[in-house]
Amino acid sequence: MTTSESRGYRSIFWPILLIGGGAIWLLANLGLIAGWSWWNLWRLWPLFLIAIGLDLLFARRSPILGALLGLVTVGAAILLLTAAPSLGLPQSPGLPSWFGPAASAEIVTETFSEPIGLAETAEVELDLSVADSAIEALAGGDNLIEAEISHIGEIGFTVSGETSKNVHLYQVSEPFGFRIDWPEGNRLRWDVGLTGAIPLDLSIDCGVGKADIDLSDLQIVDLNLDIDVGDIVLSLPAMESAYEATINGGVGRLEIRIENGAAIALDVRGDVGHILIDVPDDAAVRVQADTDVGDVRVPSSFDQTRSGGEQFVGESGTWETSGFADAERTITIVFNGGVGNLTVR
Repeated sequence: MTTSESRGYRSIFWPILLIGGGAIWLLANLGLIAGWSWWNLWRLWPLFLIAIGLDLLFARRSPILGALLGLVTVGAAILLLTAAPSLGLPQSPGLPSWFGPAASAEIVTETFSEPIGLAETAEVELDLSVADSAIEALAGGDNLIEAEISHIGEIGFTVSGETSKNVHLYQVSEPFGFRIDWPEGNRLRWDVGLTGAIPLDLSIDCGVGKADIDLSDLQIVDLNLDIDVGDIVLSLPAMESAYEATINGGVGRLEIRIENGAAIALDVRGDVGHILIDVPDDAAVRVQADTDVGDVRVPSSFDQTRSGGEQFVGESGTWETSGFADAERTITIVFNGGVGNLTVR
């Protein structure tokens, strides 16, 4: 008796879609998609639903048709993403469609502040939620913190202590509901100013969204930064004493700028995305890096003192500038990466 096995249908639509998604990500990381924004990619979710439906209806009849559907979908996505700036589409409209604010939710703007008072030091914790944000030093005045927040739900603001204050600014609740329309005009944003008059122990949870965090005029004694999803620009100050900064990366691009004269121990853990670190030209720098998938790029003037050996997709090793061991003020970078490149320049 002979038996016959029916060969199951296997569409090549999905492999092409995955390859295309990787190609879009690569083009974005290389800066070849002008005005790249994760939010504009979210806008295209109806396109992917249509393509999936067409694949289910017609691609079973022909693998070639499935391939064409995948190519057309990826091509249309790239075309729309590159055309987004010229079409005037907002680069960060606030929230992606289906987990946006409930239809009845309103965006409100509130201000929060706390004076320095008798405080000689302060611990500040900022939970930025889902929004674009900017953090910088206050121009002056007697306040420890000033914040203007456009948000939905409720914002919590707690302060305790006198000579050593503890400040916590956070999202209490977000009335999210299921919706499939994109909320035009929604602009969720956090603008936070901190005093440069006293030393700060600073913790920031960036949540989801773009963030410009300029700490160059602050007195930082310790920094903890958690990133969920978004593009982050972080400027670190030069203090009289050395300090530590711990950064837990999420998904997106992270750029770190270190001021001239800084002495810092920087511990960076990346998940998915490109991490770029700008160091001063004359700084004494050591880079200890280990990536799962990705490359480590350092200036040609750095000496490699340790090699992690050959790896199939990742790279590891230690590099440092000449005279690092004898320098009084140093920048030490310890990097443990997931998927993405580390560039030190």
